[in-house]
Amino acid sequence: MESLKFDQQGRLEIFPSANSSQTDFDFFAGEWKIHNRKLKTRLNNCTEWEEFDATGEMHKTLNGIGNTDNFLTRFNGKPFEGMTVRLFDPKTRLWSIYWADSNTGVLDVPVIGSFDNNIGNFFCKDIFNGKEIIMQFIWDKTDIDHPVWSQAFSADNGKTWEWNWYMYFSRQADKLVEIRSYNLKENSRSAFHKLVSEEAIPMLKRWGVDVIAHGPSLHDSNSYLLMRAYNDLPERQQSQDAFYGSDEWKKGPREAILSLIENYTTVVIEADEKLLNKLKNSVKH
Repeated sequence: MESLKFDQQGRLEIFPSANSSQTDFDFFAGEWKIHNRKLKTRLNNCTEWEEFDATGEMHKTLNGIGNTDNFLTRFNGKPFEGMTVRLFDPKTRLWSIYWADSNTGVLDVPVIGSFDNNIGNFFCKDIFNGKEIIMQFIWDKTDIDHPVWSQAFSADNGKTWEWNWYMYFSRQADKLVEIRSYNLKENSRSAFHKLVSEEAIPMLKRWGVDVIAHGPSLHDSNSYLLMRAYNDLPERQQSQDAFYGSDEWKKGPREAILSLIENYTTVVIEADEKLLNKLKNSVKH
């Protein structure tokens, strides 16, 4: 790594690479699985690592000069969410990367830098446990379907670094989507929609089912659609066996819902993010 540069006031001097661009993070748009390897403590001569998984999703914004993503996992049995905001300054041609999480609700000091081809280097001065440090992020997008992010702290102005967190990203595979189309008995659509929306959908979500859309079809006035997403066929089978075999469903809205249905058809397809969005917009909300 190139030596850090400081001005006369001791501030970091950060310059863009020759090919720094607002498109540098375009590869990161979409959904991701994230395997984390993180030191248990930092700047404490720690050699113990903890590993855990997370998920995330990135969206571009501000006509491409910005993007945001989330980071979802559980720590000690409790849900944790992080959020990143990245902004590209067209004048300086530098990216600023801000982090906030559900523990603090505060935007951290931004790390600033740029990509040189497939490697991005980002730095800032910060305070950690009352000590001044320099923080470094490295983004490696050599494999755009499996990028790697890493973080390091330096307590001696960049002479030595402790690498304390690695994230290994894998692009989320296409989802398996079940599209169930119901033909309803005459004059029963309102009652069916109320039962599904107020009872069945919350129940499905409590069972961990990913309901991506439900409602009257925009393309067929006689159909009511319910769409659920799964990672694969075994997960779908296991999920449906558990849900439809539960007392919560059997003793809940099951009989009332079934009494309003003439018949239904089921189609299972593979869908990428673009098709998922189209499916979500195919019902009346």
